[in-house]
Amino acid sequence: VPDDTVLSYYAKVKVADVVRVYDGSDFSIIGHNSKKVLTDKPSTTGKNFTRNNIKSELIPQFLYSKTPFRWLIQNGFNWKVSEIEPGGKAAWRIEYDLPTNEEITMYHGMLTIDRNSLMPTAWEKNTEFMSIQTEYNKLTLDYLYPAKALDADHFDALDYPSDYEVEIIPPPQKGVEPLAKGDAFIEFEALDTKGNKVNVDLKSEPGKLLLLDFWYLGCAPCVRAMPELEKLARTFDKDDLKILGLNPIDHPTKKSEQISQLQNTLGISYPFLFIDRIVSEKYQVSSYPTLYLFHEGTLAFSKYGYDGDFSALEEIIAELLKD
Repeated sequence: VPDDTVLSYYAKVKVADVVRVYDGSDFSIIGHNSKKVLTDKPSTTGKNFTRNNIKSELIPQFLYSKTPFRWLIQNGFNWKVSEIEPGGKAAWRIEYDLPTNEEITMYHGMLTIDRNSLMPTAWEKNTEFMSIQTEYNKLTLDYLYPAKALDADHFDALDYPSDYEVEIIPPPQKGVEPLAKGDAFIEFEALDTKGNKVNVDLKSEPGKLLLLDFWYLGCAPCVRAMPELEKLARTFDKDDLKILGLNPIDHPTKKSEQISQLQNTLGISYPFLFIDRIVSEKYQVSSYPTLYLFHEGTLAFSKYGYDGDFSALEEIIAELLKD
């Protein structure tokens, strides 16, 4: 796609029981276990159509380049090519290392490109995050029509039973305002890293300050903030200040071990809890990390993002404990 303002491919990607489809106009996610279909109309305004509308796991950025691995060459990445025959089909395997930074300390990727269609059929990546945790992902791409020759009328990709519940995703709303000072604490349920249910309320611990930290694994600023929060946990008595790390993004079963390892590596003593995204929506969380400090059931202080400075938070905790 020369100017990246339209997407000229029809694509169907299968991962376990979930099918992701682009039919030339809409993106749809079909969940066969849940019997639900989500359909999202992409934005067609401005440039960078693909980058603005597709998450990397749906159609990676190499898909829309005329030369499948041109972006590797142009950006000067370390890469090598070998010839393979997976399943008897001629293909290229392209291995590459992307530049690292203090957040992503290692990124090794591997593409499998079909030599006939010049289309990617698999994408694998190994990522190391802040020299603390590693993650491996593999995406297999299955194309119904790897070229743009057919009309959308002939593209029967959205094939699912009629009893599936269909939801059209509304256009994104502009900026969600966070909670304001004086807003009331909202009770909620959570899961700890061992899968036990936890009721989070203020009734069982009257008079205690409660600091909520909304975070997730892939958020480097969130992880950077944790040692600073641990300092607060050690500075103030546990009977005066309670800190909870609330994770609405990562899967409780799939990520609990990795999160426990992170907790041990960083020496974090306060608990990490998994919450439903509905809880983060009720708390109007739109950026990570988000910190809310509650005193006597109302919001006393809030902080968004990580700048390395927790002095204001520490001062207000000390002041509130004096009262």
